[in-house]
Amino acid sequence: MRRARAHAGARAKVSTVVVLALLLGALALVPAASVAAAGSSGLAARNAVDVAAGDLDVIHLAGATSFAEILARNLSAAALLVAGAPLAGVPTVGGGIVIGFGVGAGMRAVLEALGPTELAARVLAYAPLELLGILGAAAAGFAPLVAVVLDRARRDGGRCLRSAIVSGLVVAARLGGVSVVAIVVAGAVEAVLVASSSS
Repeated sequence: MRRARAHAGARAKVSTVVVLALLLGALALVPAASVAAAGSSGLAARNAVDVAAGDLDVIHLAGATSFAEILARNLSAAALLVAGAPLAGVPTVGGGIVIGFGVGAGMRAVLEALGPTELAARVLAYAPLELLGILGAAAAGFAPLVAVVLDRARRDGGRCLRSAIVSGLVVAARLGGVSVVAIVVAGAVEAVLVASSSS
């Protein structure tokens, strides 16, 4: 009975670390993405005829056309975010701002070039999973910091610092693994879509 309660308590702590790390990850990514995505120059309206004729494609906006190029771009972004795990989240904050700005600007460029209908048809098949992978990587970057802060905030003084850090690193590794899987699957879908639209 005691063991079951202790196990349930440990799961609750891990869940709390994951949720708070996800929130911090979103705080690092979303504001910059929102700022970059704001505004419109009316490019979609000017490109509507070209898009309808098949003369303009999102491939040229994204830059990466092969599965390897797509994975290199997305996994390197995730690696930068996860790098914050042993470094108190510092690289995750900086990387989150830069990556968030890039995602927002990229989505704005695609939206302006293709319009909302083409954006939905070409990008929504993989973008949510890809963004979930990036968000998970950002959460992994913050997980040890969140675990330590939560542990230090406990009334009974918590565990030793090393134990809290190790616990956070385990959560970070799990989040990082799930993020890699999401990014690889999204990259495969994106590569298939790019290959089918370029032929």
